[in-house]
This record gives sequence, structure tokens and C-alpha cells, in this order.
Amino acid sequence: MASFELSPEDAWSVLVSVSQNTNTKLHQVADEVVTTSHGGAHSETVQQHVAAAVSALRAAPEPCADP
Repeated sequence: MASFELSPEDAWSVLVSVSQNTNTKLHQVADEVVTTSHGGAHSETVQQHVAAAVSALRAAPEPCADP
């Protein structure tokens, strides 16, 4: 969340997307992300999928608010 300035909802969407696109259990993706926040390194696959998911999220149009 902090690295990409994401809301909790957007961070969750990124985790779900990476989990689905890498066929990895969500808790394993989350564990890897937490590990990297303590100085570890992402696997190249996860790093690429996180970047792609964040890019896709930012490229998506903002939902319209109800009037």
C-alpha cells in the first residue's frame, strides 16, 4: 500500500490479481509482499505481476459516484 500509495481496497485488488495471474495462493503472495517490506526481494514473477496489476488499476476509469 505504501510503496504504490494504494487504498486498502486497491491493495487487496492487486493481491487478488497477482494471486490469480500467478496461480499462487493469496496468503503466499501476501506473505511475500510483507517479507519484502522487511528488506527481502520479490521474485521476478511476482514483481512483474504486481507492477502490471498496479498499472492496470491506475489505468482503469474512476467509478462514477451516485448523484
